[in-house]
Amino acid sequence: MTADTSQPLKWNDGSGQSWSTAIALSDALRLKQEMAIDILDPKSVEVIFGSDLVRRTEVLGELARPQWEEAGIAYTDFADLLLSGPTTFVDASDALRRGLSDFFRRAGREDLAIVADRAWKAMEAGMQVSLAKASGEKVGKILQAGLDRADAEIDEALDDALEELTKPRIAGSSSGSSPG
Repeated sequence: MTADTSQPLKWNDGSGQSWSTAIALSDALRLKQEMAIDILDPKSVEVIFGSDLVRRTEVLGELARPQWEEAGIAYTDFADLLLSGPTTFVDASDALRRGLSDFFRRAGREDLAIVADRAWKAMEAGMQVSLAKASGEKVGKILQAGLDRADAEIDEALDDALEELTKPRIAGSSSGSSPG
């Protein structure tokens, strides 16, 4: 089976700089040496597209190392570029998936290309479910109940403070020290 070249193996950061996700064998070897990630192991592909966004950032950073080093950009600055636009991280992650699928197909590992594509689809579906739940009515009710409780606790604390400050002082009691 041939590589899917319908979409480019790149993503753009918020400033429009293009970053390639085409993966060479040397990149795979560097990932294994530097990060102990063997991209020819299906479990590694699942880890890359799992919920650990920092790990995915590290993979994207290591794969793009030659590019950001050539551009004179520090690793942490490159990592910040992944959030430089409203969809940059998702675009970079999808470009990574396409890069991995392309690499696997060129290496004759259609099975791993399918794993990468399915892991990406599962991650996207999980994000959609999380988004639906987070924006749902139940979450809104929980947040509102928390705000109402906090508001009531603040009102109670203010009432207690006001009551304490407006209490008449008892003769002979003083909060200060007497001259002596």
